[in-house]
Amino acid sequence: MNPQESNLERLLLKSVSNFFSHSEVIRYYPDRAREVGLWPHERAMFQRFLEPPPTVLDVGCGARCEAVELARWGFSVVGIDIAEPLLENARALALELGLSIPFEVTDGAKLDFAGRSFDYVTLTGQMIHHVPLRKNRIQLLREPGRVVRSGGAILLTYHDWGLKQDHQPWRSRQPASRGGEELLEIAEPGDRLVDECEGAVTESGGFVHNLTKAEMELEVADAGLLIRERARISTVAGGEPNDYWKPTRILVLEAGTATASETE
Repeated sequence: MNPQESNLERLLLKSVSNFFSHSEVIRYYPDRAREVGLWPHERAMFQRFLEPPPTVLDVGCGARCEAVELARWGFSVVGIDIAEPLLENARALALELGLSIPFEVTDGAKLDFAGRSFDYVTLTGQMIHHVPLRKNRIQLLREPGRVVRSGGAILLTYHDWGLKQDHQPWRSRQPASRGGEELLEIAEPGDRLVDECEGAVTESGGFVHNLTKAEMELEVADAGLLIRERARISTVAGGEPNDYWKPTRILVLEAGTATASETE
């Protein structure tokens, strides 16, 4: 990658932290964590695939309620994210509830933990879509494979844009933030910028990559992970969730040998 491409990559990565540090985003996630907690289908997913009291590393935790809810269930949780403002809110929420949860500003692709440190690693909330460039997503997946213990599991959720009618590459859309046209130089099919969070317009565009099932599973394989189980969020929840969640797929991954089963 030449210096110009490296600079554009840094801008893409910065767009993610800027977006999730925006006031509208910071306001939304803590409020949702306090008022809603886990959606029923999220609760069903965690209850099915995670069993307390083992240790959990929540990658891309933000100020969402997953880490908090898992701690309330008896898990020993560490939350990491690249957006310090969101972590400040997560710390405040944990303090309100009397929970001891370490929240650290850490790049999930460069984990500062020893190998085999956690029973589970979660990459939920479809956070994988906010990682620019295929090579970076693969590296992000490799690190959980390094820190998860033998017999443990990595829980990943993603939206399969092959199930959505509006799956279009970035080049067919108007980039949402000023300067987005320049970033097209290193864009991959399915890349785009968004400038809203739950309907609230933000000033900075945040990166999103639309993934298909085939693309996601290829990146998992290239990261050296094996698929223990596949599922649809609607199947796990016992019914259809809302439109946002309908294309959501679940992968239970591990670094060791596994036989994949599918529930679709």
